[in-house]
Amino acid sequence: MKDDKMYKIIREKAEKTLVPSGLEPVAVEKKCREIKQKRKTKKWPVVSGVAAAVLLVVCLQTWNTIRIHQEKKGGTAEKYQIAMNQEENSDSSGGSYDEIFQCVKMSQEETTSGNAKTQLAEDTAVGSQPSGVAHSNTDLQVEGVEESDVIKTDGQYIYVLQKGAKLVIYQADGKKTTKISSVTIGDASEENSGIEMYLQDDQAFVLKSVYKEKKDSYETRIYTVDLKDQKHPVIEGSISQSGELSTSRLVDGYLYVFSGYGILGDRKVKEDKKESYVPKVNDTCLEASDIYYEKEKAADRYMVMTSIKLSDPLKYADQKATLSQSDVFYVSHENIYMVDNHIEYDDCTVSYGVGGENASLQKYTYEAGTISYVKKADLKGIVSETYNMHEYNGNFVYVYTDYTKEKTVTGLCI
Repeated sequence: MKDDKMYKIIREKAEKTLVPSGLEPVAVEKKCREIKQKRKTKKWPVVSGVAAAVLLVVCLQTWNTIRIHQEKKGGTAEKYQIAMNQEENSDSSGGSYDEIFQCVKMSQEETTSGNAKTQLAEDTAVGSQPSGVAHSNTDLQVEGVEESDVIKTDGQYIYVLQKGAKLVIYQADGKKTTKISSVTIGDASEENSGIEMYLQDDQAFVLKSVYKEKKDSYETRIYTVDLKDQKHPVIEGSISQSGELSTSRLVDGYLYVFSGYGILGDRKVKEDKKESYVPKVNDTCLEASDIYYEKEKAADRYMVMTSIKLSDPLKYADQKATLSQSDVFYVSHENIYMVDNHIEYDDCTVSYGVGGENASLQKYTYEAGTISYVKKADLKGIVSETYNMHEYNGNFVYVYTDYTKEKTVTGLCI
């Protein structure tokens, strides 16, 4: 095959390939635009594997007060200690809009004095993995906990999300595979930072993040597409929630959606207008009782968490939010773990552990669409990837990296 013909084939395939949401030009440009003047922070150095000292620490972690020691071993004189205090803290739900407003106001006051905070919401990497079921599933991390994808198949048809928020349907027949229909999800002219989907029975559920320029914020929409007639797919409707899509999971007929919503430093908040500082679900502000927050702690980022029963997809089964940012997620069959690595961005350069803070973890339980807060804990170091977390026999396992030592330390906690 001649080079020019090969180039043409590669170019055509590349143009149809969906770029990961976090790397879309619109998303990158928007995040750079959002960056404000920040506090001076320590930029953690990138250290090669040769230079890094690797320390394996096995910690028995429960949700009570625990202290773990690493004894001297093989001539190593370093003694290592972790103290995780799980006594009642000031995390609260059932509070008031007034307390929530004070947290946001405190953050904005810090912003005006030159201490701004921003976050880049990242979703979990996805891929296609066919299995012997009615349609393809993507469960990269936990078997039975399905993740979104941009390509799905039911064995007879192939469903592909393409640029321009278009769902294209192909009839699978080997070399004779042909396109039979397509449908545009929402307004094709809208700036969107990510789009992904699930298949369930004769329906597709498409998640799309849209930038709303007038409000200078993102909104995540969940569209239901009727696929009973693949030649004529029909959008049945959509629901929405504040924020940019971070990740999602499908478990036992319920779709769980997580979106990051931020109050930018130049956006004015008013105590008597809760819509100026409280995220919305279907254009209605969340109840104060459904928002978890740390009293009297400055915060301007929410993680909005919702669930949708797919047999009744045009309304939410549950809705919660936490007044804190989260950048790494792990979802088991019963629990949701969200990690905040205290990330800041300066000219699109990532800084972890801002202010010398280690990562913090929030744990939630979920069952049949109901999401419940459990506890918050401080972790050792930072947890940089979702695949660095796991739940095993009731224990939470994670790999951390600690940049506060003279040499980078990597460890394992159980």
